Amino acid sequence: MRRFVILCIVVILSVFAAWPWLPGGSAQPSGVALVYLPCVYGPQPTPTPIPVPGDVPILLTPTDGSPITTAAPELVWLADGTHWYAIHIATDAQFSEVAATVSPRSYLDGPEHRTVLLVNLPHTSQYFWRVGYETEPGTYVWSAVESFVISESGDLPAAPQLLWPESCSVVSSNRPRLIWEQLSGADMYLVTVGVNGNSFTNVVLSPLSELVMPFPLLPGRTYAWRVRARNASGWGGDSEPWLFTTPAN
Repeated sequence: MRRFVILCIVVILSVFAAWPWLPGGSAQPSGVALVYLPCVYGPQPTPTPIPVPGDVPILLTPTDGSPITTAAPELVWLADGTHWYAIHIATDAQFSEVAATVSPRSYLDGPEHRTVLLVNLPHTSQYFWRVGYETEPGTYVWSAVESFVISESGDLPAAPQLLWPESCSVVSSNRPRLIWEQLSGADMYLVTVGVNGNSFTNVVLSPLSELVMPFPLLPGRTYAWRVRARNASGWGGDSEPWLFTTPAN
């Protein structure tokens, strides 16, 4: 009997520790909340009773024909998640003038998906967007086309000041903690990291002004990193890049 009671207590404590506590609850996860591409950070799912009709995606927001005040909208759509999906944004309904694309990728969450647009679209223009699943390379079954208009908005955020690790320093881990200035009004940060002299190949999104790299970097390499911030108007410019070197082992 005593062994059974102890076992029950252990199970209850294990469930309590692993429970995904919501903001405002009695417990919070200790790590920094971040999601790296191709996943997308989405803390609050958009409630919707719309069912998913088979494989064809359904566009949710921006709603069709609506005016928005951000140059970098988050695109919300429904799909069953069993395919690779691409997103096209164009200035005409025939998509002959494409303004931005999101390359085909798999979305494992769902059925609701949030896609963070990582570029700013020009203001005072009407845009058309669609989401399609790939049946074979370069061939898609597209959703219905919807539109939105970007009106004039406020100022974009400044480039954040990088804080840690100090530039040209040697870090102690291949998954270093990166810290930068927290900007008033910023709701998302885009961190790009790459081997110095090459392109910024690693892209990480974080809602906070710090993160621990979610994957190990190569040992004994010098990396450059930079950060840009997003507010209600869109993305600001990149910070000046800093360098750090990973440990040899």
